[in-house]
Amino acid sequence: MTAKRGQPPKATAAQWARAALSAMAASGLQGVAIEALARTLNVTKGSFYGYYPNRDALIEAALALWESDQEEHMFVPLRQIEDPVRRFRVMAGSTLLRKRNDELETTPPPVASVSTVELSLMNDRADPMVARALHRVVAKRVDFLTECLSDIGHSPATARQMAVAAYTLSLGAEVLRRNSPSIAAEIDRTYSARTIAPYLNPSVDVAGPDPVEPPPESGLSAGPG
Repeated sequence: MTAKRGQPPKATAAQWARAALSAMAASGLQGVAIEALARTLNVTKGSFYGYYPNRDALIEAALALWESDQEEHMFVPLRQIEDPVRRFRVMAGSTLLRKRNDELETTPPPVASVSTVELSLMNDRADPMVARALHRVVAKRVDFLTECLSDIGHSPATARQMAVAAYTLSLGAEVLRRNSPSIAAEIDRTYSARTIAPYLNPSVDVAGPDPVEPPPESGLSAGPG
């Protein structure tokens, strides 16, 4: 980024969106402050208004960038792994163990990971833009996991339920890293291998029977008698 002599440098629209996304990862929507981002980019506020009419437009662009990061840095390289078992192992390693894998490093990694942004935005889900983006990101991840588990050999229903369980597990690992790093350190290779074993075995059906209502005499019925 080269500025003319006597003029401050200008940031591109993409740089503003990336800076906003990094701010979201650190502190959610409250971190998206135009003046603070301008200082981070070492530009004037006028640079911002040359691309975006207001803060909401910047947030929308940052959320769109977050979704495209998921596609470019996660789904695209994973789809290139033909063996679905290996594909799932690579996914598990990157989420449960935060293991860097050459097969997921085909492009420069984004400043903020998809999971980090997701956790930070959870407190802002009352915002309609955030709520819609969260739903789309979660849905795409679960759909991708379902496809992979179906390729491994699970039935469609089982693959879907296991995909939801796998997503929940990976998100829980991220929460644990934030809330208790010492306990999160126990998520090692042995833990990962034991945890993902049922996902790699199509003969295992984790769906099980539907939960049943407790008998009335137990006093634990859901509604009034």
